[in-house]
Amino acid sequence: MIGKPHSVTYFGCIGGDHFGHVLRVKAEEVGMNAVYQIRPKEKTGTCATCIVGQSRSLCAHLAAANLFSADYLELQENWKLIEKARYFYVAGFFMSSCLPAIYKIAEHADNAGKYFMMNLSATFICSTMKEHFVRLFPQIDVLFGNTKEFFEIAKALGFESKSLKEVVFCIANIEKASNRSRLVVVTQRTKAGDNIRRYVLYFYLYFFKKETACFRKHVSNVSGAAACRRTYCRYKRHW
Repeated sequence: MIGKPHSVTYFGCIGGDHFGHVLRVKAEEVGMNAVYQIRPKEKTGTCATCIVGQSRSLCAHLAAANLFSADYLELQENWKLIEKARYFYVAGFFMSSCLPAIYKIAEHADNAGKYFMMNLSATFICSTMKEHFVRLFPQIDVLFGNTKEFFEIAKALGFESKSLKEVVFCIANIEKASNRSRLVVVTQRTKAGDNIRRYVLYFYLYFFKKETACFRKHVSNVSGAAACRRTYCRYKRHW
C-alpha cells in the first residue's frame, strides 16, 4: 500500500501443505515479509466465506494458526525484525491462538515507545477475553472495531450504555501506561459518522469525524476489502 516492498512483516503459523505454500507465494507477490512458523505435520488454517449480496458469514478452521508459539518471536532473526518495527497491529482473533505472544509484543512496544494497535475482531472475542483485554488496555494506543464490538466490550468491562459516544469515551479513557492518548476507531458499515467533535479529559484527545456514507452498490467484497484501489482508499481517507 505504501509502495515499499517488504516494509511490513507478518507473523503467523501455517502447515507444511499446499495452502501454506499459497500463503507464502501470495505474501511475496504483494511485497509482504511473511515470517511464518511452520508446523509440517499440521494443516494450514482455512476460512470459508459465504457472501450474500453485501453481507457475509465466516466459518474458520484454525488448524496450524492455533499453534503459534511466543518463543518463535524470540529467535534472533525474528526479534531483530521486531526491534526494527515502529508499529504493531494484532487482531483480536489471535487472542485465542497465543496470548503470550501478544503480551510480549505489547510490552516491547510500551517499553520502546512504539505504537501498539489492536482490533476487537468479533463480539464473542470481546465477551470471552475480558480479563486479557483488561491486561492489554494500558498498552493499546489504537483500538479498532465496529459498533457492536464496542458495545460488547463495554458491557464486559461494566461500561453499559446505549450511547456509542459514551462507550467510546469510556474505553478511550481507560488508563494507559504511557502519556500518549488512545485513538479509538469505530466503523459503522455503510452508515455515515457524526459531526466533528472533540473531547479533552485528563490529557486525552478524541475525534469523531463525519464521513460520507458508503453506498451498498459500491461494496463488492467485505471479507478481504481487496476490491478497492489504493488511490480510492487515500481519496476516501481510509488510508
